[in-house]
Amino acid sequence: RCIMLILGILKLQRGGMSENSDINTKFKTLYDVAFHEYKDECERSKRIDEKVGRIFTVLNIFIVLAITAVTKNEYWAGFKTHNIFFQTFEVFILILFFSFLFFAWSKLLSAMQDNEIKKLELNHQLEDLVYEDEKNANYLYWTVYRTYRRSLEQNTVHMNSRSKTIEDALKDLKKAFWCFVSFIFILFLTLLKNIVES
Repeated sequence: RCIMLILGILKLQRGGMSENSDINTKFKTLYDVAFHEYKDECERSKRIDEKVGRIFTVLNIFIVLAITAVTKNEYWAGFKTHNIFFQTFEVFILILFFSFLFFAWSKLLSAMQDNEIKKLELNHQLEDLVYEDEKNANYLYWTVYRTYRRSLEQNTVHMNSRSKTIEDALKDLKKAFWCFVSFIFILFLTLLKNIVES
């Protein structure tokens, strides 16, 4: 968009338009670019909210399934027959697994709750600009452009922070997944050991 803005301004400078019309078009183009960037940032925020909601839902289902599987009587009856080494390792992996799930859950919850997007500041200064005869349209475009730009800068920093939090939560989920795989592998080894011993 910035390249389009620069090309548009260069095209206008080369064209045969009057200088006043050139300036009017440049300010309007600047305003339009800022407006579209602001809209894109709002859409990005909505997409992030939807992504966090989906991941959070899947994570909650996964937590319920994991807790249900671990609290089954059959598991604990078999756990008592396992070698002390396997028991220790299983407990350690389960603690890691639920810790990573909790870290991911808390990060996603924080990202869900921190979903404020900075709205465009419509204040009396902008309203006054519309009604003042001595101010031209270029000043109005410039003021609205600066307002969009300030909101956009603040939202970009905020969205990048949220994205980082979501990435960290996904890393914790991957770690939890590998803990789960390790747990299943230990259960398989324990089962294999019991089969060999009997």
